[in-house]
Amino acid sequence: MENFKKFMVRNRHLVALTVGVSVILIVFFSTLAIVLLDKPKPKDNSSNYTNVKSEERTTTSQRESSDFNSATTNPESIIDASTEATTEVRETLPSDQLPYLIMVNRAMNCVTVYTKDSTGQFTVPVKAMTCSVGREGHDTPLGTYVTSDQFIWAVMADYTRAQYVYRFKGPYLFHSVPYLSTSKDSLETEEFNKLGNPASLGCVRLSAIDAKWIYENCDVNTTVILYDDESSPGPLGKPDTIKIPLDSPYKGWDPTDPDPANPWHNFTARIAAREKTIKVTKGSSLETLLEKYKITDTCGNEIPEKAKIEGNYNLNIVGNYTITIKVTDAIGKSASLETTFSVVEKQITEPATTEKPTTAAPTTVAPTTTKSTTTTAPATSETTTEDLSTTTEDSDTTADSQTD
Repeated sequence: MENFKKFMVRNRHLVALTVGVSVILIVFFSTLAIVLLDKPKPKDNSSNYTNVKSEERTTTSQRESSDFNSATTNPESIIDASTEATTEVRETLPSDQLPYLIMVNRAMNCVTVYTKDSTGQFTVPVKAMTCSVGREGHDTPLGTYVTSDQFIWAVMADYTRAQYVYRFKGPYLFHSVPYLSTSKDSLETEEFNKLGNPASLGCVRLSAIDAKWIYENCDVNTTVILYDDESSPGPLGKPDTIKIPLDSPYKGWDPTDPDPANPWHNFTARIAAREKTIKVTKGSSLETLLEKYKITDTCGNEIPEKAKIEGNYNLNIVGNYTITIKVTDAIGKSASLETTFSVVEKQITEPATTEKPTTAAPTTVAPTTTKSTTTTAPATSETTTEDLSTTTEDSDTTADSQTD
């Protein structure tokens, strides 16, 4: 211990220097550590991306859940929409300054679009469309509304899809018949065939071409009036609809869809004679005549009731006639056929002669009488002897060989 004290005394300057350097080093490294710890860290983009997407998913989930719950009374309301919303930005004008007004007759499942007359009132009907409003328990609302949001494709709350979606009141929309996906060949065929009858979950369903027309021609803020009138569908009537055969290889396509890829564009209405020679009996009906021809629409359904005949003919006078049969189907495709047919006399078929049983002659022998009957054929000299052993009850002629 004594030696250590002596060492410290002898080397006090060195010790002081060492302590001073040590203190300086400690202060330096402490300061450096503080600076490094306070320096901002590089951003972890992947972490931030994950968080953002998580927030987006949460927001979307909440929105879908909210919309789905609010749609339980009207399950066709939108829960998601394509980013391809309105394809063009339209100037929004007051309803009375827009060119069209849409009226929906719920009772008749018919839409009529009106434009303005010379006084500016919406009294001129320009287009009629067959629709499907809400079925029982899912009523489409009555009242007056205006159009708003538009979507080329949208996912409905029952997870089907629809084209040309146009909102007019909250969850209530104009749109095409539902699809199973955004592929245009995934149409719900049976639902399409219900057009013209209540079938939706509250929205107004239309064929693709009609939904597209409203989507493209009726601006945002267009007035929509929904009403009931069982006496008349509207001033233009209710258009017919075409039915898709459920066994058709193209049943997944809406026949009215103007998409160039639509296979129904390769088909049209047709008229063809069922037989090489067309004959009807005198006094036949027009329906009987048309049954001799196969008259079909674009989808192959027979539509003889839509046929019209041009030309002079009379089904009550025997003769040959040339006519033209024309037909236009529900989607506007036409066909015509020039054809010749004959009106002929009705052939009368005589009932077959029934032989009476031969009755044995009485035991009393009548006086012998021989009566010879010879019939000569008109075109030959050959003599034919008729055996009249079986005769009608009014005949008194007997055969040559018969002797009483």
